[in-house]
Amino acid sequence: MDKTSLRSGDIATGIVLTAGSVAVMVSSYKMTLPVLAQGHALSSSPGIVPGILAFFMLVMSISLICRGRCEGGSLRFLLPARILAGIRSVEGKNTLFIFGLIAFYIFALLRALPYCVATFIFLYVFILVYYEKRYFYVGMIALVCSLFITYSFGVLAEIPLPGKTLRFILPGTGMTITIP
Repeated sequence: MDKTSLRSGDIATGIVLTAGSVAVMVSSYKMTLPVLAQGHALSSSPGIVPGILAFFMLVMSISLICRGRCEGGSLRFLLPARILAGIRSVEGKNTLFIFGLIAFYIFALLRALPYCVATFIFLYVFILVYYEKRYFYVGMIALVCSLFITYSFGVLAEIPLPGKTLRFILPGTGMTITIP
């Protein structure tokens, strides 16, 4: 890759980081207002640390944009012809497929299935498409990973996981098994 393409990438990254930083700063401000309205100290606000981090991220992203621009980067990659060429390339098709798979996971699988099952399906399809073609091997990897993730976050860290919850009652014991 030539230097101009790399610097154009710096500009694009800087723009995305700037937008993200501003969004976090706005959210932090909204989290801070109720705390201040109740008469509490600014330091007790839940939005103060994310706001400070977002401010520094904003400064760094603006410097990334400036550096990219000064070293020959441009926004020509946003021209419609270049965007269409990028989408038609193998990398563009892969990117669109991955975004589509993630959207399907979030908006369809997690709404209809338990977290563990939805994660298994997502990992199975992703690994099968991009890395490995042995179905049983891929299934075992996806199963172990989804169980590990579900147990680590849902049980050990006690983080509420999205998706439906399955409950099984073991016959004769009255014990309930919950799968997040």
